[in-house]
Amino acid sequence: SPMLGLGWLPAVVASAHSSSAVVVGRQLFIEGVPFEVRGICYSPVPINESVYFAPYGDYFTTEYSFIWLRDIPLIKAMGANMVRVYGWAAANDHSAFLDALHAHGLKLMATFYMGDAKESPVRTPEQRAVIIDRFAMQVRQYRRHPALLFWSFGNELNGVWNGFLQQLSHSQEDPCAWDERYDDKGGCWVHTHGTPKPGDRCYETSFCVYKRLFSFIEDAARAAKAEADVLVVSAFADVDSLYDKINRAGHFAPSVDAWTAQVYRGNTFGDFFCEHDQRV
Repeated sequence: SPMLGLGWLPAVVASAHSSSAVVVGRQLFIEGVPFEVRGICYSPVPINESVYFAPYGDYFTTEYSFIWLRDIPLIKAMGANMVRVYGWAAANDHSAFLDALHAHGLKLMATFYMGDAKESPVRTPEQRAVIIDRFAMQVRQYRRHPALLFWSFGNELNGVWNGFLQQLSHSQEDPCAWDERYDDKGGCWVHTHGTPKPGDRCYETSFCVYKRLFSFIEDAARAAKAEADVLVVSAFADVDSLYDKINRAGHFAPSVDAWTAQVYRGNTFGDFFCEHDQRV
């Protein structure tokens, strides 16, 4: 599917590390030259196969090169300059896939696959450290490849369906008391009633849980940048008044190079950027 769903929000700060690629405001520069992302999300699954059994969506190895060697020239021909993948098996070698992208002048946004909180629990500092170590190992594996430009730490970590916010909130040592139910069901998940206001119960508890989420992502971004010269983002879901959460707690993730969101509002971005211009 085209990467129209990936909206860029203003970065809180410009990337602070010395890099061949840097984000300043809403502009990405590579080697000092502005780079306008024209991307496609790429997740090929052959007929009669599924992401729920082997190879679990990892069709980016040489065994399946007949797929991506066919598709990459077509992706380039359609005018794209970047490909995003949603995850791959860390134990497999994807160098040939990266080589093919580079040969066609394409950059890659790789996603560090976390699944949901059952697959990657984040309730304790020890559990979060294990995930960050896994992420750093994947970044290290391809740290010298010129095609790999971005890493997305997880996918839609702010979606209640994935369970990360709930685990971060319900810490036994210091619970946030955040209620993950929809706001029209008495909870704090923004659904019908709009962004909570200062003084509301949900205003304080949502800050608590998003502070923890962004701090977790910050630790991951720092670990990745210690391994490689890469840009780090985390592709969020366009839900729960995301602009409000970034505005209030985004400063806890200063090493994130840009705020990104998967936006599904029809055939345009709707008022997505207007909302963020007003609030971020």
